[in-house]
Amino acid sequence: MKFIKVLFPVIGLSFLCSSVVQAEEVTRIAFVNTTQLIEASPQAAVVSEKLQSDFAPREAKLVEEQNGIKLLEEKLVKDGALMSATEKRKLERNIKSKQMAFQSAYQNFVDDLNARRKEALQKLNQEIAVVVVEVAKQANFDMVLEAGVVYANEKVNITSQVIEALKKGAVAPAQ
Repeated sequence: MKFIKVLFPVIGLSFLCSSVVQAEEVTRIAFVNTTQLIEASPQAAVVSEKLQSDFAPREAKLVEEQNGIKLLEEKLVKDGALMSATEKRKLERNIKSKQMAFQSAYQNFVDDLNARRKEALQKLNQEIAVVVVEVAKQANFDMVLEAGVVYANEKVNITSQVIEALKKGAVAPAQ
C-alpha cells in the first residue's frame, strides 16, 4: 500500500513534466515561394543577361538566314513567271534546301538554349536553397515548405527575407 501511495504521485509528476517538455517543443514552420524568389533574385537577372549575350549572335544569324529565304521566296513569286522552267526549279530547290538548313539550325539553337537555361536554373535553385536554409536557421525555423502549400500566413512566409539575403549576396552565379 505504501508503494502505491508513492507510485501515484511519481506517475502524476512524470506526466506533468512530460507535458511541460512537450509544450516547450513547438515546431516552427516557414513557407517560401520559390517562383517569386527566382523572378526577384538578382542572380536570375544575371543569368538571363548572360544567356541573352551568349545566344544573341546565333539568333541574329538565324534572323538573317530567314530574311534571305524570304527574299528568295519573294523573287520566286515576283519573277517566277519570267524564269525558265530550269531556273525556277533551281530556285525552288535552293529555297527548299535553305529552309531545311534553317529549320535544323533553328532546332539546334532552341535545344541549346533550353539546355543552358535548364542548367542555369538548376544552379540558381541550388543557390537559392542554400540561402533559404541560412535564413531559416537564423530565424530558428524547424521546417521550410515550398510547394503544395494551399495557404501560408504572411508571418511564416520568409520569401521577402530570402530575397533580401539573395540581394545582399548578389554575386555572379557560377557559370
